[in-house]
Amino acid sequence: MSNRRAKFMALKRHEKGIFIASCLLLPLVWIALRPLGFRRTRNLLSLFGRGKDVISSMDEVRRLSYLVNAAAGNGLRNANCLERSLLLWWTLRRKGVAADIRFGALNVSGSFNAHAWVEWNGVILNDRADIASEFAPFPDSYGRLMRSEIQVSAQGGAELR
Repeated sequence: MSNRRAKFMALKRHEKGIFIASCLLLPLVWIALRPLGFRRTRNLLSLFGRGKDVISSMDEVRRLSYLVNAAAGNGLRNANCLERSLLLWWTLRRKGVAADIRFGALNVSGSFNAHAWVEWNGVILNDRADIASEFAPFPDSYGRLMRSEIQVSAQGGAELR
């Protein structure tokens, strides 16, 4: 049995459901981001409110983050940071967790790079714990101060417009 298959088979039944749902939803997030951009896609996802299940422990939040990240790297295509962060943010909110999407920037040799991740209670969930030291976070966690729209480029990166 392959390592990926063994990992999937080791998941609990509800975790398999989250993984499969994430694999199916990530392409839809990718499709929505192209014409709608970040803000409208986030608002569209917000229309699909809270689910029945509620989680509250950091262990459960980390496990959900792990499952969404695993789906982002093992689906039909590898999801970029914005796609996986939007899906994780939405999934957590549906489970009663008020997480935030954070954006950061990095300027390397005059080239602007943007990155997105999800935080809950100051803990980075879907990226390295030190990602904010590499990508300088924008001042507001939810993008309220950002009047520019995040535009997803055809190559899968994110840029401000």
